[in-house]
Amino acid sequence: EQHDIVQRDDQGAYYLGYRLLRLGQRVDQETALIEASRKVMDHLGEVTNESIFLGVASGTDCVCVAAYESPQSVRLYARVGRRAPLCVGGVPKILLAFMPTTERVEVLDELFAGRDTLPKYGISRAKVEAQIAEIQARGCAIIADELDHGAHSVAAPIRDFTGQVVAALSIAGPSPRFPAERIANYEDVVLKAAAAISHKLGYADPNAESAPLPETDESPQFLVMD
Repeated sequence: EQHDIVQRDDQGAYYLGYRLLRLGQRVDQETALIEASRKVMDHLGEVTNESIFLGVASGTDCVCVAAYESPQSVRLYARVGRRAPLCVGGVPKILLAFMPTTERVEVLDELFAGRDTLPKYGISRAKVEAQIAEIQARGCAIIADELDHGAHSVAAPIRDFTGQVVAALSIAGPSPRFPAERIANYEDVVLKAAAAISHKLGYADPNAESAPLPETDESPQFLVMD
C-alpha cells in the first residue's frame, strides 16, 4: 500500500494500485516501440553489418530493450537488459541530451553526487555537458571509448506522437571499422532509421518534406556506402 501497488477502499477492501497501472502502461509503450523498431533495426544491421541497439531511460540509467547482433566475429555483444548510466555512451547520451532541462540537471546531480568525475568511467560532468550541447546542435551522438573501450557508437533520437524523445537507436562496433567517412554515412543512416521508427510511432516531423517511410510492410531502404 505504501508503494501504491495496492489501495484500500472505505470498507478496508484491497484493490490494485496506480503503480501497477503505470507499470502496465510502460510495458505497453515499450512493446509498441519494439514492434515499430524491429524491421528497421534488422534492416539497419543487415546493411551495416554492425550491432544495433535500442534503449530507453529508466531513472538515471539507460536500459537496452532490443538489439541486433552483428554477424562479424569481432563485434559488440548485444545484450537486452543491459543498463548503463545516462551520461555514458551513445544511446544513453541521446536520452540525456533530449530530456527536459530540469530533469536532465536532476539526473546529472544524482549521477555525479557532488563529484567532478564519475569514477568507474573516468568521465567528467563538464565533458558530459559539453557533449550534450554538441548532440543537441547536431541532432545525433558520435561517441567513442566510453561504455565499451575500443568501440564507436553513432546514435539518434526516436520520438513519439507528441514529439517527445522516448528512445534512442545506435549503430555500434569496433573503432577500427568506424573511419571518418563511414561515421558520416552512419550518421545519415541512423538519423533516417530513427525518423522511420518515429514516424511509425505517430510523430510528424514539421521539418520533413514528406514522411520518412511509406506505410508498407516492406523493409525500409537505407543507403549505406563503404
